[in-house]
Formats: sequence, structure tokens, C-alpha cells
Amino acid sequence: MFETMIVILVYSFWMTLILGTILNIASRVLIILKGTYKTNIKWLILCTPFSYGVLKYADESIYKRIHRIIMIVFFITAFLASLLLFYIKFEIGVY
Repeated sequence: MFETMIVILVYSFWMTLILGTILNIASRVLIILKGTYKTNIKWLILCTPFSYGVLKYADESIYKRIHRIIMIVFFITAFLASLLLFYIKFEIGVY
């Protein structure tokens, strides 16, 4: 059971690191391509951290909702990945 938890934490770490980054950038690019924005707003949507540009400047659309859902899912997986790092740091074991 404990090994299963470790496997889930490891997979959530890699999923957050690789898929989270790719899907975050892809959803931002999709929002930019589907909307009509000025150039400086496009750069703000694409480059601001923590999705601030998407939340502030992007128009309400299905793509913005999808971006929010993606961010919620990867926030949960990042939380699980942080549990893995916590486990590794403090060498917690069940004996």
C-alpha cells in the first residue's frame, strides 16, 4: 500500500513537470490564436507568471475555462508531487 502511494507521488511529479508545462503553454497559445488581441496583450497573456495574463486580459470563452480546469488539475498533482519531496527530504517510512 505504501509503495503504491510512492508510485502515485512519483507519477504526479513527472506529470506536473512535463505535461503541466506543455499544456499550460499550449492553452495560452490557443487563447491567443482564437482571440483578437493587441500585440502587447498577447505577450502579457503568454508570458506573465501564475496565469495572471490569462485571468486578467483574456476574454471569457471555452478556452479560458479549459485553461482554468487544466490549472486546477495540475495544482492538485503539484501538491501530490510536493508530498513526494517532503517524503524524500524527511525520509518518512512506515515500519
